[in-house]
Amino acid sequence: MAEYMHPEAAKLYSSIKKFATEEKAREIALARPLAPDAAPDVRKEWIESVMAALASSFDDETVWEIRMGCHCEVGLDALVGLLESCRDVSSSLEEFSEVLRTLSTEWFGDEHFEVRDGAVYKTLYSCPCPMLEGIERLSGLEWCYCTGGYHKTAFEKVFNCRVKVELLQSMMLGAEYCVYKFTLDWDKVFPAK
Repeated sequence: MAEYMHPEAAKLYSSIKKFATEEKAREIALARPLAPDAAPDVRKEWIESVMAALASSFDDETVWEIRMGCHCEVGLDALVGLLESCRDVSSSLEEFSEVLRTLSTEWFGDEHFEVRDGAVYKTLYSCPCPMLEGIERLSGLEWCYCTGGYHKTAFEKVFNCRVKVELLQSMMLGAEYCVYKFTLDWDKVFPAK
């Protein structure tokens, strides 16, 4: 019988293997088993353990990349569709900004996108991560990088350019809401005419 691997452990394992050996990925992601119905305190303990192992094994930038590679796929096509719709009806960053704000407010309500000073900001008033359900705080931000990776994947697919992601604040560290910042090369997206 095959060994059970929690979906979050499986994503982490696969992402680590892009930066390290299979042995290292197994050592970090699978050192502690995680049941599919694990209670919040058990999930928190597992998250804190694997994040500490990541931090002691890799530099900050690599931890970012590993965790961004762990994002969920649920709803990603819808987000790509929203961004494509906004891009397709816009001929400038200003038009894109207005369309994105309007459509994302219709799709997501308060948790919409906003373009300010050439960057796209996403504010989240509730945590989208099912692993964090019932968990009020974590000791670090690393677990939250996957949400940044989720959005980065969508932006890069739609705009075919590299996207820089920053997590400016997180509810998991006590902030009232989460804020992600995405920086793109808009000159490649909307070339000057």
